[in-house]
Amino acid sequence: LQYYPVFTVEQHAFALPPIFGVFAYFIWKALRMRTAIAVLMIGIAFCPAFVQKINLARANLARPLVELKQPSFLKGMKVSPTMADYVAILDTATRKILDKAPDTPIVMEGDDALYCVFANNLWNPSPYYVTWTGLGSADEIKERRKNISQRRPIVCFQNRRMESVDAFKQKERYVTIAEIPFQPVVWWWGGQHDADLAVAGSPMRSMVVVAPEELVHAR
Repeated sequence: LQYYPVFTVEQHAFALPPIFGVFAYFIWKALRMRTAIAVLMIGIAFCPAFVQKINLARANLARPLVELKQPSFLKGMKVSPTMADYVAILDTATRKILDKAPDTPIVMEGDDALYCVFANNLWNPSPYYVTWTGLGSADEIKERRKNISQRRPIVCFQNRRMESVDAFKQKERYVTIAEIPFQPVVWWWGGQHDADLAVAGSPMRSMVVVAPEELVHAR
């Protein structure tokens, strides 16, 4: 239900089911065990979320959709034509490198670990597949950068300043192999949502994919 028929950013709500029973029991007890009234009040409380989901689903299903053929882990998924083009760009760019060096992993500098699985090798330079602010300690970040320098994976920069991307490329001798332009993100209920650009769950903003220059120029 998180991804079908429309992407939702309400992942934090998925931690609530274990306490839902306690919440329902509290309402039931507060209403002096009047079951019918308790059910009605709980239904009313969650009604806005259901209505919102239905409206988003109707809008999403009304749009033209394209079935993905590649990469294999997304095969059969239906997305917008724009998203299909972006996936094709990323798949083609990374495939050119992986055909030369099949064991090359993909590392994410951004919020969405999904793009790491464009590669067969799921090696990661740290326990974290994403780089959310404050996720890793200073020592872990230092160790991550050291591992990237040694292993030299393909690196995906999502929603990062170009100055930092260019600095990384210059220092580590990397070359840009794909770039997805910035797209507007629709804001709703205080979170980010872009159904047109969502790949299995995360907003697609700007994306720059870089690879070691020795792999790019290899024959």
